[in-house]
Amino acid sequence: MVDRIGKLEGGIAFLELCGFEKIEDGEFLFLPRDKVDMAVLHSAGNELNNAIKNPFFGVL
Repeated sequence: MVDRIGKLEGGIAFLELCGFEKIEDGEFLFLPRDKVDMAVLHSAGNELNNAIKNPFFGVL
């Protein structure tokens, strides 16, 4: 997890805001069934997609 998401500033915090929890001493992220909020996940996905498509993302 740290090799991919942990390298991005705020990456893990973003996933935690989406309901994911650190398990096994923070080595993995897990989304418990009772924390699944489809509206939040769809919104997060849309924001990520918009950032990927934005040619100016990260420039400023």
